[in-house]
Amino acid sequence: MGKSSIALKFIYDHFDVDNPLIFWFSADTRQKATVTAARMCKELGINLGDPANELTKATFTWRTWLEQNDAWLVVYDNVEDEALLRDFGLEVDVGAMSLSESRHLLFKLLPSKYAGLSTDPEQVSVVDQLCELLGGLPLAIVLVAALIQQTMRTFDETLKLLTDRRELLMRWPLPDNAEESLPLAMLWEANIASLPNAARSMLQVMAFLDPDNIQEEVLLDEKVLKLHDVLPADRETYLHCLRDLSGYSLIRRDRSTLSVHRLVQEATILCMDQKDLRNAFDAAVDLIWSIFPKQSQNGLLMSSVLHLTQSYLPHVEALGKRYHELASSVGYKSLHLAELAYYGSWSMYERGMFGPSVKLARTGLDIAMALPCETRLLTVDLWTVIGGVQLEGIELEESYQSLKLALDLRLDAVQAGLMVEKHSQIANSYMGLGTAAVGLGRVQEALELGEKSISQRAGRPNEQIQMFAMSYHNVALAALHDGQLDKADAFIKKSIELTSVTSQSMTPEQKLAMDARNIYRQGNIFWARGMKAEARAHHRRALEVQIRTFDEVHPYTACAY
Repeated sequence: MGKSSIALKFIYDHFDVDNPLIFWFSADTRQKATVTAARMCKELGINLGDPANELTKATFTWRTWLEQNDAWLVVYDNVEDEALLRDFGLEVDVGAMSLSESRHLLFKLLPSKYAGLSTDPEQVSVVDQLCELLGGLPLAIVLVAALIQQTMRTFDETLKLLTDRRELLMRWPLPDNAEESLPLAMLWEANIASLPNAARSMLQVMAFLDPDNIQEEVLLDEKVLKLHDVLPADRETYLHCLRDLSGYSLIRRDRSTLSVHRLVQEATILCMDQKDLRNAFDAAVDLIWSIFPKQSQNGLLMSSVLHLTQSYLPHVEALGKRYHELASSVGYKSLHLAELAYYGSWSMYERGMFGPSVKLARTGLDIAMALPCETRLLTVDLWTVIGGVQLEGIELEESYQSLKLALDLRLDAVQAGLMVEKHSQIANSYMGLGTAAVGLGRVQEALELGEKSISQRAGRPNEQIQMFAMSYHNVALAALHDGQLDKADAFIKKSIELTSVTSQSMTPEQKLAMDARNIYRQGNIFWARGMKAEARAHHRRALEVQIRTFDEVHPYTACAY
């Protein structure tokens, strides 16, 4: 983004309310400034008199107009001589002004010892060449200032580096007739190449994470530090890396989080060979896998850890996107990434993020099916997420087929000795398929599947009390659709009774999630009985619990409304 783009963004963000007159003032030379002033006066309908003398009058007339009006904004673009602008209204106290500059910005970014060079004609000429090479981009100027300060190079040495060695830095040739400005990627690559090894390795891992919010505690987690030697081994090393990366203007630190420009990530990845790519991506995947909340073996709701998943989900999504790029270029496959896709997609599903959830689940499915190791149970879990999302999206037949496949695969896993016959996930599959059957109007099948899920759990209710309650809830749903209101009422009351039990498989957050479902379903039963006042009261209570459990934007909350 250049100076002009930044100025335009500033205008649109801050000056649309007052509706001032906005002027774009070319100010890189006195001649341009004078011509611009004359043109502005004409736009304002001011008569400058004899055309032969209008440039002589333009400066004074323009300044007078600024002094007599206050609803205006002037953007002085490409200022190279601030003294020049005093004649064109820079010292006027009314209105609003914005100016952009190149050379002065570079001097301001450097330590005070460079300030004296700003009056040296030879050094000013070199700086002008640097700024021209950079296309006047503020971000590029920041990068060059960091390079000069960190490497202690002179302006001449920096200019020589960036002109003589641009092909070496970029690692690809430029056309012989290339006259364009130095790409930002090359400047980043120059700074990346100058980093100490530890800082470069840390940046390589960060290149695969969400760039906007990289939590420091993630990079310093003890579980993570034991996995790979590409990350800082301790806090002292981390702080050294942080200093180096900040010094080269490659990252930003805000309190306990780091952020990195997306283009810096791209430049970092371009700098890596295939071995570095694999090592860095492996480290990034293992980093997030080690700290991301895991789905329980019993398939319980993740309500109690959704606040944690919300913090780390952007990293899972970023890794999923990068996987598709690396899978074709370096043939990358990772069991941990497939598992992350499952944990992430399931938590997204619970939070009502159905589109991203199914996309991430399919990424995990692609990885799992391509791996040479045993992944049948993971594949089943991913099909369960996909089927659940399809059900929420009213893709009823597709949902039924996905959940039927998940059930069949779990039953096959029992035959293969991968899971026990009474495993809670098999009960979950019966329950989920039953819900899909309700949507297709196969109510009798839904009742049978729901009751089968209850019988599956009956031997060990305390281990999966939440899903036990969910099974009763889903049978109540099927009975309600079949018009069996007494049965629906009995099963929903049993679900409420089970929900009141506190155990490891029924945390307070999971209880709230079940309360919201049960109260809402009770309201539906009252409505079917014609008891509209009671139904409204229950639906109102369900809405209150939904908002406490999820949030205002969750689809379930919309249903409660």
